[in-house]
Amino acid sequence: MMNEIIEQALAPVFAGVKRTDEVNDFYDEVRADLAEAAQDKMATNAMLSQEEAVKAALTEMGDLHEAVKMMADDETLTPAPQIEPITGKPGNVELTVEAAGLRKVKLTGIIQMCD
Repeated sequence: MMNEIIEQALAPVFAGVKRTDEVNDFYDEVRADLAEAAQDKMATNAMLSQEEAVKAALTEMGDLHEAVKMMADDETLTPAPQIEPITGKPGNVELTVEAAGLRKVKLTGIIQMCD
């Protein structure tokens, strides 16, 4: 039953991507991590159903869609890390990062000035 719930939970995450060896390996890792995390959640909260535990564990993993898509389409990856500022002013900074293994990551944060 738990395996079926996990398969259903992961189906939308891996839908529409080319199932390369790398994607399949990632799927197996995520599935194992998800099963373990769901079991841990049920062990600490007996009121959780298997579905609730899997859903909570998957939510804690964050959005996996981009990682899956990136692994399935390695032709679009850039060969070397590059960091290029887009905008910046005291207190705020926004960067776009392109690196091997990533398509594009946008980082937004606050810079604090130190004496």
